[in-house]
Amino acid sequence: MNFIKKYRHIILMYIIYIAAMSFIWLNNGCVGQMKVMRKGGTVVIKKKMVKIWTGMSCFYCDKAKDFFKENNIEYTEKDFHCKIDKKELMDLAEELNFNTYWLDGVPVIVIDDKKIIPGFSKDELTCLILNKECGYKVYNRTIEVKKHKGK
Repeated sequence: MNFIKKYRHIILMYIIYIAAMSFIWLNNGCVGQMKVMRKGGTVVIKKKMVKIWTGMSCFYCDKAKDFFKENNIEYTEKDFHCKIDKKELMDLAEELNFNTYWLDGVPVIVIDDKKIIPGFSKDELTCLILNKECGYKVYNRTIEVKKHKGK
């Protein structure tokens, strides 16, 4: 009994550790992937809901997030390798009849739960999110073409 009193702090620490690890294991390792919002001070013409699925050590994911920060775009980051987050993306792709063949890597950017953009294209994001500098044509992976007004 004296042993338990003497080491109760250590025993409590191990109990908490085991509980936390069990929680993480039961949630497929996604406990750290809560929704994170980035906010800026500039008003965007039409506020869009932006989600980005990323992976670890992904250069283009970092470039996309830098683009969002530079342009004061709020976004929610998801983990592409987390089963729960990936299922959300695949369900959305199925709902939009988007070919999941294009969803084999990161980043994957979703705008207003209506447009899926695999990969990072600064020009495409500038047009679709900021509504500017669309040029004559902006292509996306669903092979639809948007033409600039009057062209």
